[in-house]
Amino acid sequence: MKEKILDWENVRITNNYKYFRVQNGKNIKLYIHPQKNNLKLNFLSRIDFKGDVKSKKKKFVLDDPKKLFSLIKNNYKELYTIKIKDSKNLDYVLLMLKQKFDS
Repeated sequence: MKEKILDWENVRITNNYKYFRVQNGKNIKLYIHPQKNNLKLNFLSRIDFKGDVKSKKKKFVLDDPKKLFSLIKNNYKELYTIKIKDSKNLDYVLLMLKQKFDS
């Protein structure tokens, strides 16, 4: 997965002790959280640090025909998430991530 992501233009992968960040320039596009039996991938649809995320008009909408990603919402953020346990749907997941990366 890392090699395929690094093939994208203007991509940078950084990390801390909890997760990896995939960035396009200065914009963080994807968070990768390694877990014991899987990888958890998160990317934001929209965010508001004041707690009124619905007021934000700029919103990323994922075109996910297989419905593998879940949309999680609270007052501060909306994000798409998926847990990957094997490489069965890896090409599809990378296609969805590329969609977000290019937005």
